[in-house]
Amino acid sequence: MTSIANENICGFEIDFPKLTITKKTTNPEQLLKNAGVEYKMVTDRYITFAGRVFGCDIPLMVGFHFDEDGFNCIEIFRPREYYSSGSYDANASYAEISQVLRNKYGEPHSETSDPESSLARERWITPAYGIDHYVMERFGPEERLYIIFPNE
Repeated sequence: MTSIANENICGFEIDFPKLTITKKTTNPEQLLKNAGVEYKMVTDRYITFAGRVFGCDIPLMVGFHFDEDGFNCIEIFRPREYYSSGSYDANASYAEISQVLRNKYGEPHSETSDPESSLARERWITPAYGIDHYVMERFGPEERLYIIFPNE
């Protein structure tokens, strides 16, 4: 198990494509083009692509939220096919990803659940970014995972 305190973290590492993202990383579209990655420009400030993160083999999508100054956050989520398969279970998905995060970063710095809905939430803080992982009620339970860069 990796301890955050022992890591020399300077940015968020994407395993595939091999990229390191910081708050100040600019021009994400060019970054993905240079890496030869197929991506979808969802809006002029949001790009998604298939990727690998956290040293695991779970197929995930990565979403870059950015503006002219750099990255706001990175969103990590299951591919659309996972949700439309009819077997999506937000709590099971949360537990699986939670274990991956715990293996990589250790125990979360905070762990709570909404007393009304019992929806889980956990957070890790590194020197370069925070990880916010939770289940929310939207159109049924939905898992969310964000890499958030601190304001400087």
